[in-house]
Amino acid sequence: IDMINDSEDLKKYLTNTYVFPTIIATERPDRCAKSLSNGKVVIIAQESPTALILPAFLIDFLNPFSDYYTKDFTISMTKILRFSCFFLSMIVPAFYIAIISFNQEAIPTKLILNFAIQRTGVPFPAVIECSIMLLLCEILRESDLRFPNKYGSAISILGALVLGESAVSAGLITPIMIIVTSFTFITSLVFPEIEITNTLRVYRFAFLLGSSFFGLYGFLLMFLLFLLNLYSTES
Repeated sequence: IDMINDSEDLKKYLTNTYVFPTIIATERPDRCAKSLSNGKVVIIAQESPTALILPAFLIDFLNPFSDYYTKDFTISMTKILRFSCFFLSMIVPAFYIAIISFNQEAIPTKLILNFAIQRTGVPFPAVIECSIMLLLCEILRESDLRFPNKYGSAISILGALVLGESAVSAGLITPIMIIVTSFTFITSLVFPEIEITNTLRVYRFAFLLGSSFFGLYGFLLMFLLFLLNLYSTES
């Protein structure tokens, strides 16, 4: 804050607040050595086991450091899988809301009739239903981070199964929404770093908000904003 002297510095300071992470926190000496050899900066604080690597790019989080120890052909297939999971985790709920609420003509007749039958008796609109389920998944993820590693994941899975089955039995959530949110949650588990997980969380709800107002047009608008934000991110 002391470095801000005029309005232009203030504008630059405010616009440098990005959704995408620009710093990597790591405890691996080999990753720090590799980053230094690639021309990056490593910050080490006294009495802290964590080093900070900067600048960090989106590709650094999609391709973890362990890829350097694997054969090129097999890791290329894994990279394709990670990129697919990144986008699917971000856009699947919004895409479902767009086609089920605004663009039903994009769904085959038999499938849309099946969706309509499942929604019979559900008191909430699809967007509210999806928001509730995503919020529950995020709560389970946060609780998983706070529990000890030995049984944290087991409790999260058990909680998701119990909540999902109870919600469907009570007629509050449709089965297809359980499938959509479960698929979204599973694909996001590919990325263990909390920084990129927070980015996915923000854009997932942003896509959902755009699709809930304008359908596929809002979905495409949010995708353009996503690309603009990604392009304009600086370290």
